[in-house]
Amino acid sequence: LFFMSITVNAQPNKPVVKVAGYPFSPYVTQLSDGRYTGLSIDLVNALNGIQSQVQFEFVATSITNRYKAYEMKRYDMILFESPVWGWSNIGHEFVPLNIHDGELFISLKDKAIDQAYFEDFSGKALSLVKGYHYKFADWQAEPQQLKTQFDIQFVNSNEASIISILRGRAEIAPVTWSYLQFYLSQYPEISPQLLVST
Repeated sequence: LFFMSITVNAQPNKPVVKVAGYPFSPYVTQLSDGRYTGLSIDLVNALNGIQSQVQFEFVATSITNRYKAYEMKRYDMILFESPVWGWSNIGHEFVPLNIHDGELFISLKDKAIDQAYFEDFSGKALSLVKGYHYKFADWQAEPQQLKTQFDIQFVNSNEASIISILRGRAEIAPVTWSYLQFYLSQYPEISPQLLVST
């Protein structure tokens, strides 16, 4: 995971650095009342707590419009992005963070006997979050392109991916490791039903 930054020019008044994020739990979660929580918001608050030269402010963007919004200077930096997620033609600087996360595949144990189940997607319905980039799909995020390669149903979140597996709407779903841990801590009774890839 990476942190993207730009140089902020010093001004007589404290400059504001707009830090963008889009719903991607546990990094950014939008609550039912519209407020945002998560690791990105915690990090913005921590940055404000350890220095007084600039004021960091969280601003919401969308997963599909984040590139255009950055080019239009609607924000200055975004947290927890990867350089392979569509940034190649956009001027930026990436700073690595020492945080490890990534996707694991999940399936119902009554369909998936062992880890070999995740080696071949042919004939299996996948549940993917629209706009996310997946390594097994060569980081392609364009829905129409993905549909030519895989049997896909698109959902809006990691939670929806897990639910689609539990309800039998899909057979395999990639889910962020950190979110899966969070979900299973809330619903431990689900864990025995799932085969999780290694």
